[in-house]
Amino acid sequence: MTAEQRSIYSGPVRRALGRLDTEMENIKSLGGVPGPAGPAGPAGPAGVGGPPGYVHNQGTASSTWVIDHNLGWYPNVFVEDSGGATVEGEVAYNSVNRVTLTFSAAFGGIAYLS
Repeated sequence: MTAEQRSIYSGPVRRALGRLDTEMENIKSLGGVPGPAGPAGPAGPAGVGGPPGYVHNQGTASSTWVIDHNLGWYPNVFVEDSGGATVEGEVAYNSVNRVTLTFSAAFGGIAYLS
């Protein structure tokens, strides 16, 4: 709005229009008002797969589980009982391909090795 156009207004309206002009100039000096977001970009490449894991199902209740996993390394071990609750026990690595888990009580469940 030009000064001539503002001159038809008086008092508070004129001051408000002046402030509005100043704000618009500030926005323009910063590169303008951002527009809407553009479309999503293409999907990225597939990630690199991690090493294979091993899942051991212990169907018979036991306080000692001997697991031959043949992974060739000492894996992390995560154990759940048959109800899905996390169980902690002692982990003994017999070799890079066998682990023995010892628990305080006998139960059945699943061991996830990774």
